[in-house]
Amino acid sequence: MFKVLVPARIDLGGGISDIPEFASTGGTLITNLAIDLFTDDEKTSKIEIALRFDKSNRIEILLNNQLIRSPINRVALTLIKELGITENFKVNIENKLPHSTGLGISSALNLALAAGFLKIKGRKKDLNLIKQAYRLEHEIMGVSGGFQDYISAYFGGLNRIDFPDLAKIREEKTLGIRLNPGVENYLNQNMIILVNRKNNQNSDQIVREEIQNFKKSPGMFKPYLEEIKNMNWQIYQLFQYGSGNFYERLGNLINKSWFLHKKFSKKIVTGRIQLLEEKLRPLVFGLRGPGSGANSLFLLVNPKYKEKLFKLIKPLEDEFLICYAKVNRSGLLIKS
Repeated sequence: MFKVLVPARIDLGGGISDIPEFASTGGTLITNLAIDLFTDDEKTSKIEIALRFDKSNRIEILLNNQLIRSPINRVALTLIKELGITENFKVNIENKLPHSTGLGISSALNLALAAGFLKIKGRKKDLNLIKQAYRLEHEIMGVSGGFQDYISAYFGGLNRIDFPDLAKIREEKTLGIRLNPGVENYLNQNMIILVNRKNNQNSDQIVREEIQNFKKSPGMFKPYLEEIKNMNWQIYQLFQYGSGNFYERLGNLINKSWFLHKKFSKKIVTGRIQLLEEKLRPLVFGLRGPGSGANSLFLLVNPKYKEKLFKLIKPLEDEFLICYAKVNRSGLLIKS
């Protein structure tokens, strides 16, 4: 029948301000970037994040061609009921990444699921798709996180998210921005993500601890939150108007926001990733844990040290999936 593809994302300055408990205290300001992932530096072997819809004699939800029991099944059944779908079909979730990567994968897949069901009903995607998928993630899957993943997966490109909830979402010039070709080409050559292959911490548990800590000591954490939002604004401004020392300045903002984000939860950085971070930092312009931050490391590589960096990370392939990132321009895409 058809296939729905969605990108992952990097929250360059930290995405914490889109979580409802934080957004309600001072608004949201996040700058994120939609990305595609590859297993090679030449960007020839893409790691697809997709749902394939095929005709069948019964409704089936599979993960990499294997039957699964997970919350996304309940999301699917709810959508089928709400949309009045009567056709039988098989949905195969194609996702070879480990769970809880911090790259917005689960939200992107929920969005793809809702988009696929709308297509079955003969309806085109619109902004209500984002609201519907996000609502089901919270109501059925019980996720505590924010909504930035849905924006990035839907629009692609660079996104400045400055609205506190999806009721205020609108088509505007700050969503799905195309980057300057020179900047995009540079990023495509110098973004690497190390994803922990196993024993990943549950991202939702980390978010819940961040919320709990914030509620206990708002006076301590609110200034950190405001500074993270300010750094997201500076990152957006840099992409719009920056010139000299662009990548050094971008890396510095990534590093500073990551330092502040780690204050919200002791679970964010495990011992192994902390050690790896210390070794890699001298070789990159910027480094941070995406999303909850516990299970992956995003690297904005300094080309001067790229060869040295490769020598350091290649022996870690049994422990970490090494992903090479490229800017995604399209956002959610449906292919027949």
